[in-house]
Amino acid sequence: MKGCKVYKVLPTRWRQLVSASKSTPQVTPQVTLQVTPQVTPQVTPQVKREELVFEYCRFPRTMGEIQLYVGMEDREHFSSEVLQPLLEKGLILMTTPDKPTSPKQRYFAKAAP
Repeated sequence: MKGCKVYKVLPTRWRQLVSASKSTPQVTPQVTLQVTPQVTPQVTPQVKREELVFEYCRFPRTMGEIQLYVGMEDREHFSSEVLQPLLEKGLILMTTPDKPTSPKQRYFAKAAP
């Protein structure tokens, strides 16, 4: 009840104030409505690109072929934002994993179990 002395509030009223400050159910719907339209356009292209790459790589493809198919120009950005996440998730595999920078490197989609 240290806060009661600091704010000069009765103990019962202090508990009401503290419990009221902990729950803010009115914020959740409002925040969800604000955040969803902002986040969806940012996430959707990334997911679509990953799906495109996964479908296109049913046969082994070079990084350049995949990049051209997806329509991304910057090689580094494509590698870090699309290809590497797919490799880390195990959805795309390398034909020569022991030589990741080989000019003969190809990428292919992992077969469904």
